[in-house]
Amino acid sequence: MRGYFKILLLLIVFQIFAVCSMAQIVETGCVKEYNERMEKTPLDQVEIIVSNAGSTVSDSLGNFVLEFRTLKVGDKVSVRRIEKIGYEVFNTDVLDHWVISNDDQPFSIVMCKSEKFKRIRDNYSAISSASYEKQMKKEMRLLEVERKEGRIKEEQYQYELFRLNEEYDKQLENLDNYIDKFSRIDLSELSDSEAAIIELLQQGDVETAIAQYEELHLLEKYQNEINDVKTIQIAKDQLDKKEDEKRHSCDSLKAALDRQVNAYYLIGGKENIKKIGSVLKVVAMADTTNLNAVWEYARYAAEQSNYQDAFTFYKYLENSDIDYNLKWIIYLEIGNLYRDVKNYENAEKYYLITLRYVDWLFTNKVDAYYQICQLVLNNLFAVYVDDRKYDEAKACIMQSIQIAEHLQDKYPDNWRISKAELRLALGMLYYYTENFEESEGYLLSALELYQELIEHTEDDDLELKRYRESEIANIEHTLGALYSKVGRFFDSEQHFRNAMMTYQKLFDYNPVPYSDRLAWSQRNLASVLVEEGKNEDAIDHLLESISTWEYLYAIFPDSCKEELASVYNSLAYLYLKKNDYEKSIESIDKAISLMPEDANYYDSKGEILLSNDDIDNALKMWQMVINCNPNFVQEINGNSELYKQLKLKGLIK
Repeated sequence: MRGYFKILLLLIVFQIFAVCSMAQIVETGCVKEYNERMEKTPLDQVEIIVSNAGSTVSDSLGNFVLEFRTLKVGDKVSVRRIEKIGYEVFNTDVLDHWVISNDDQPFSIVMCKSEKFKRIRDNYSAISSASYEKQMKKEMRLLEVERKEGRIKEEQYQYELFRLNEEYDKQLENLDNYIDKFSRIDLSELSDSEAAIIELLQQGDVETAIAQYEELHLLEKYQNEINDVKTIQIAKDQLDKKEDEKRHSCDSLKAALDRQVNAYYLIGGKENIKKIGSVLKVVAMADTTNLNAVWEYARYAAEQSNYQDAFTFYKYLENSDIDYNLKWIIYLEIGNLYRDVKNYENAEKYYLITLRYVDWLFTNKVDAYYQICQLVLNNLFAVYVDDRKYDEAKACIMQSIQIAEHLQDKYPDNWRISKAELRLALGMLYYYTENFEESEGYLLSALELYQELIEHTEDDDLELKRYRESEIANIEHTLGALYSKVGRFFDSEQHFRNAMMTYQKLFDYNPVPYSDRLAWSQRNLASVLVEEGKNEDAIDHLLESISTWEYLYAIFPDSCKEELASVYNSLAYLYLKKNDYEKSIESIDKAISLMPEDANYYDSKGEILLSNDDIDNALKMWQMVINCNPNFVQEINGNSELYKQLKLKGLIK
């Protein structure tokens, strides 16, 4: 019932307005067929359906007329459908910004034969894929040369190789979007020089094309034109005509720069991605009144984890006069930025501001309102969980569930995905708050739903399949931890094994992102096996965990040594249980070598030495404990076997 009376009142107002206002706004337009380099030709029999003006069909000259019942000049035109069998809309970007005008220039819709557009797009896709592969191999060869020449060590080589893979994966995420944009470049409207460049790209000669784009010095020209515009504005009364000319030139250069940026995206590679940032930043700073350019660079900076620039440009947008209908997106993206840098207080603040804007803007657009609210609530839930505000997190997820249930009949496919995600979120929330019975129910339900989603995932959509497999592994791992906490070790073992097998599969595909999760599942499985008295199996899995951690340690030594040392410590005690004194000492020495400042590992070694009646060396280890941490006994509440035994023997006070 939310907003019912407000919606009813708006409907009454609209009805009164419709009765009182007899005048209609007329918008004329023309539909043309795209013919690549050749001039576009009129296209008839295209059906155009827009909100508030009904349906119309283009005539033999491609012309059409729309009569809007209540809209006025400057209002946005909401397109419902533009259709002719065998064709598709070519200039989609123009349609997205269609507003009713009062000039004599007809609005232009460009259509392209579907088979022709597919040919154009497939060609760019093939060129882009080949270029990305070539760039990747080139940069891998450079790293290999540096390693062979001894300029970088093996650990640095592995780290740089991982970073390289990560950067290319990030570039590929939005590649389809840039291929689509590039495929929609209207060749008939380009200059001869730029048309020749595009032709080189179409032929796959990407290096020559990029070189020629850069030889045009578009960025320098654009900066010069912007500076000229600023100068002209000072003497605007005398130079109105010149200003218009320069602005037209700026627009043309900006459009060409957009195509240059799209070319960089199309070709890919670390160097080209950096060039994109340089171009976007200069364009944004050259004319800060161009809020779209400012926003484009802010998003780029955020994607590249350049948080300083991202915050600077987003703050400018926040304080600008940007359209109120877009302001909520700015606040949402600023919230995401703060969440990325773990500033949860400000992330929460901006998400709540976003919800207030959405509540005001979408009061009479119920479906849009609910979908956007669900997006913001899910982000807010993640912030509350990260910040351990579990009551607030639960309130968010319950609201999100209500929204998903409201939309389930209209969007059944989205409902299936939402149901799995929301049940997983609840399962994790109840796990964090130690309500294990509720957590188990939601996690098992989420596991079943994700398994169903896997079955319905297309075989060629490997990224989505692997994402859902990783979610299944996360659920299995959490269930293993849950059952371990409540003493159901047999069930815990089964779920840890399931998680480990899935993580191993994902590790084999791409090691770095899944290494730590595989290592933890191996270690946690070993802990459960110890509880079940299966010490030999436990040792095997601890050795597997060590092997996995050592793989990561070679790449990220500082962030992995603590975990690796801890596993060696556990292994030392297991060897001690089976009276393998030498391997026990060997294992604890490795832990100490990794964390020589940690008193706990000297305490462990002292206990092992004492178990073999080596009292003198056990006393030396206790001295090392005190040297590392004089407050060790107080901090662990006297819970040290070495301390207790030495004190019992009267060897320490």
